[in-house]
Amino acid sequence: NKIDGIERIRVVSPHPKDFTDDVIKAIAECDKVCKLVHLPLQSGNTKVLKEMNRKYTKEQYLNLVEKMKAEIPNLTLSTDIIVGFPGETDEEFEDTLDVVEKVKFEQVYMFIYSRRVGTPGNRMENQVPEEQKHVRFDKLKALVESQIAENNKKYVGTTQKILVEGTSKNNADMLTGRTDSNKVVIFEGDKKLAKGLVPENNPVDVVNECEIGITNMAAKTAGLIGVRFEDNAEFGPTAETFGATNIIGDIVSDYDHLEKLKEGVVVYVTESNNES
Repeated sequence: NKIDGIERIRVVSPHPKDFTDDVIKAIAECDKVCKLVHLPLQSGNTKVLKEMNRKYTKEQYLNLVEKMKAEIPNLTLSTDIIVGFPGETDEEFEDTLDVVEKVKFEQVYMFIYSRRVGTPGNRMENQVPEEQKHVRFDKLKALVESQIAENNKKYVGTTQKILVEGTSKNNADMLTGRTDSNKVVIFEGDKKLAKGLVPENNPVDVVNECEIGITNMAAKTAGLIGVRFEDNAEFGPTAETFGATNIIGDIVSDYDHLEKLKEGVVVYVTESNNES
């Protein structure tokens, strides 16, 4: 909080072990620390986590989430999940669904496990069939989408403090920025707020407030943003459909806007079905 010129500090790539009591207290007490925290899960099954060399159990992860939610006001969480790690059974995958159901993440980065030469996983003999990986991925995606749609409803009619990142890539008359919970917002605003145009003597002006809302349609389609990674002999891992992004949790108004997500642009719509 004492660092002038920095308005937001975001915890983006930690390990669950890093969330000690003093770190949790700092997140709770420091206004400049965003209350969306990335807490990688990878798998919800203790046996699979051990095979991944992750030094925590399903129960320890859930206990940490409960502790953080109790001590950090307005906490929201994002996570990483890998589907189809070698040896994962249907029953073990259900543990992952159970954790997702209980935590209700704000954003989920979902990946289908793919073999990489030189890794311990590549040497394991009990590889999960590709078809089964996709079945599990789709099941996870459906659950996440249903939760995201419900989560997004809480933003309807609210006023959010937006950290302006610059001019929208798709509309020079609009500005783009992010909420504390890392949702992208496109909105009208003074161009002086845009990145690079903020007066040096008033850096706080990069934080703007705007009212946002979403329609029921937006809430229903919000989860249709995801990624399915596949092996490609020429290019390596490639993204398949779902807007070519691996973020689930931003709000979109219809399918036509999914392509814009490659530019980091997400469209918010008002509560009126005819106004966007």
